[in-house]
Amino acid sequence: MVDNFLEKLDTFYTIISINPHVFGYYSKSRNIRNYSITKQNVIYYRSCKTEVQVITIYDVRQSPKKLRKLLKKQ
Repeated sequence: MVDNFLEKLDTFYTIISINPHVFGYYSKSRNIRNYSITKQNVIYYRSCKTEVQVITIYDVRQSPKKLRKLLKKQ
């Protein structure tokens, strides 16, 4: 199970290293994009000129208020 998650995470990193704009926006105004790694986990990230910043890997079973607080800081 952990190996499967790590494989999916590695695939995500490979994809965004080639094209960081491939996944949809969570917030276009703050340049935050998201990708569902599994049914329960979503990764939120921001692409800058020379790097990709992973903001959080969020478990969707948590409160949405917690996600808003995490992303508000960004």
